[in-house]
This record gives sequence, C-alpha cells and structure tokens, in this order.
Amino acid sequence: MKGVIESIPAYLYIVVAFAVGILMVALLYKYSGLFFEKKNIVEGNRNQVAEILAQLSMRCWDEHGRGTDPNSDVCETLDLNPSEIVTERDVTGFLECEILPNSDCSPNDCSFCVSPFYDDTNKLDVIINTIMTQIKISYYGHLRKIIISEV
Repeated sequence: MKGVIESIPAYLYIVVAFAVGILMVALLYKYSGLFFEKKNIVEGNRNQVAEILAQLSMRCWDEHGRGTDPNSDVCETLDLNPSEIVTERDVTGFLECEILPNSDCSPNDCSFCVSPFYDDTNKLDVIINTIMTQIKISYYGHLRKIIISEV
C-alpha cells in the first residue's frame, strides 16, 4: 500500500504534462495556421481588386521570365469578393504595359497598353463572370500569356 501512495505524485506529473501538451497543440491549431492553409481572400471595390490582380499578374509574369518559360503554372489561387464584377479593362489599367502588355480587351478597348518589346501585345486574358468566386492566376507556357479565370 505504501508503494502505491508514493507513486501517485509521479502519475500526477504525467497527467499534468499530458494536459499541457494537449493545450499547446490546441493553441498551435487555432493560431498558427500549421494544420491548415490560410485562404487568400481579395475584397474591396472594383479598382482595389483590379489593382491587386494586376500586381499578382505582374509577379507571375516575372516568375516565368516575362514570357520565355515554356512551362505552364498556376501562380495563385484566391477567393474573389469585389463589390462588382472586375473586367479585363479594369486589370489592364493597373499593368505596367511595357513589361506586361495587353492591347486586346474584350469587349473594351485596351489599345493604350502596348510595348515596343513584344510583337504580340496581348499577354493577359481575364475571364471572370461572377462577383463572388474562386479564381486562379495562371501562366500558360504554350501561349506565353497570363490568364485569370474562375476555378
């Protein structure tokens, strides 16, 4: 009986250590993003969202050698929640046209966005038909262009 009573504090230490371990895992799960991927959500008015999409498109274009990479890639996937539909013309308005030209916006006119460095100055397509949607920004190596489309 004496041995059982003397071993109770040792078991108590094990139970407390186990409880502290569970508490630490719970805190990591809730606050660190270690166990799940945080979603990229783009919200705002049409111009704010268009500017972010233009910046992400420029980054994707640079990552792929400004159209010299033959390999296709999805650069970014995000949830889009603008206050109104973002058009290709809206995104083109925020591009650095000498680096990523886009002279052909459908149905709008984007003839202002050209570059002397490219023969084909239509390097971006935006295909978004709804307001709240999940989109991807992709580089297509065989087309040598960036396409923003719904997933």
